[in-house]
Amino acid sequence: MTIRRKTITPETGVNIYNVAEKAGVSTATVSRVLNGNPKVDPTLQQRVLAVIQELKYIPNGSARSLVTKRTKRIALLISDITNPFFSQAARGAQDTLDQNNYQLLLANSDDQPNRELRNLITFAQTGVDGILIEPAILDKPSSSAQGNARRNLAKQLEQMDLPVVGLTPDLVMPNADSVSIDEELAAFKAVDHLLALGHRKIALINGPQHSSTGSRRTTGYERALKQYNLPIRPEIIYFDHFQKETGLAGTRVLLEQHPEISAIFAADELIANGVIQATRVLNLQIPQDLALACIGDGTSTAESYPPITVAAHPRGYEFGRIISQMLLERITNGSETRLASRAVILETRLIVRHSTVASLRG
Repeated sequence: MTIRRKTITPETGVNIYNVAEKAGVSTATVSRVLNGNPKVDPTLQQRVLAVIQELKYIPNGSARSLVTKRTKRIALLISDITNPFFSQAARGAQDTLDQNNYQLLLANSDDQPNRELRNLITFAQTGVDGILIEPAILDKPSSSAQGNARRNLAKQLEQMDLPVVGLTPDLVMPNADSVSIDEELAAFKAVDHLLALGHRKIALINGPQHSSTGSRRTTGYERALKQYNLPIRPEIIYFDHFQKETGLAGTRVLLEQHPEISAIFAADELIANGVIQATRVLNLQIPQDLALACIGDGTSTAESYPPITVAAHPRGYEFGRIISQMLLERITNGSETRLASRAVILETRLIVRHSTVASLRG
C-alpha cells in the first residue's frame, strides 16, 4: 500500500512527514531530534534542525495559534543554572511572573546552539507567550561560527513570532529587547583601579574570546592599558569559560610562564574565585603577592577571603526581575511595543576591597 503524504501548502501546514522527507530521514529520527535524544548523529541532528527552521515546522499547532492564544507561560533559556548569577536571575524572573499569574518554564542550553534550538522548538510545542534568553556561546568558537549560531537563533525566534528579551549586550533578533551592563566600561573601571595603584603587569583571565561579553571586557582592559601608554601583551591574556576552573587553570599557567605579573583582572566573579583558589595552591598572598579585581558582585566576592574588589553591577535577581517586567510589558501592550527594540544598560560602580588594598578595614 502506498502512503500519500500531504503537500506543503499554507492551507495544510507542515507536518513531521514533510520534515522527514526533505531531510532524508525517518519520522522517528525527526522525533528523536525534537526530544533531544543524545544518540542522534550531530551532523544528522543539524540537518534536521535546519529543515525544521526552513519549513517553519512547529509540532502540535501553528505559530499563529501560539501567539494569539495566551498560555500564561514564559520560557527562560539560559546556559547554566548552576552559575549563581543565572540561578538568581531565574528566581527574580519567577517571583515577578508569579505576581502576575504567569508560570516560568526553564531550560539549559549548556552553551550548545543545537540544544538551544531544540529547547526553543519544545517551548513552541508546549506553547508560551514570550521568551527570556541568554544566548549560547560556542566552545572556543571562531567569530564566523559564533555568528552563524546567532543567525540561526535569530531565525528560529523570528519564526516563533513571540516577544523576546535577551540577557545579553546584543539584540538576539530585530525588535527584541535586551538588558545588560556596559561591559567595556566595567572592565575599564577595574583595570584602571589596578593601574592607579601602580600595577603595570596586569593579566586578564576571561571567558570565550569571541563572545560579545568576553570581547567587550577585553576591549575595556585594553583601553585602560592604552590610557597609561602600556603595551597589550597577548601572552598574559587567558581565554576559556566564565567558570571557576578557568580562574584556577589560568592563574597557574600565567604565573608559571610570567612570574612578573603583579595583578590579575578576572572577567567575572566565578573566575575570580578560581584565582583565589590558585593562589592558595601556589602559596601566594592577595594582595601582597598578587592583586585581584573582577566584574560582578555576588555573595562570593564580598564574603571571600580576602574580599574582592569589583566593578559591581546589579545582582542576578535584579536582572531577572527587569527582563521579566519588560517581557510582560510587551505581552500586555501587544503590537504597539513590538515596533522598536529597547536596550537597557544597567550601571556599574567600583567597590574597593582587600584584594587590591590590604590596609582597608572591615
